[in-house]
Amino acid sequence: MCGENDEISKFVGASWSAQYDRLKAYKQVHGHTNVDPDKDKALYKWANAQRQAAKTMFLNPQHKALLDNLGFDWTKPNSDKQKRSRFSGLMCWSSPQVDDKNSAVMVAKTA
Repeated sequence: MCGENDEISKFVGASWSAQYDRLKAYKQVHGHTNVDPDKDKALYKWANAQRQAAKTMFLNPQHKALLDNLGFDWTKPNSDKQKRSRFSGLMCWSSPQVDDKNSAVMVAKTA
């Protein structure tokens, strides 16, 4: 039984190392560790799994140290796609107008 757990640990360690290397490469290209899900969905999910593991204290301390040394951002960033969507949603609204009769501010949505 112990040998089986050792084999699982080796697999998880090798898999983790491969993903970590991919994250290092991503940082070299993009200058940060906030993986864009549109560019690499699997790496994005892995990075989020590391954030979750750290929150629940299940992240291997050696792995956390490696990620810290890489400058890993432990806060989950909003994707650029989400930011663009929210911004374009704001742009759909026109300037507020004051309704003197009801003393209210009305914001009309434009097409």
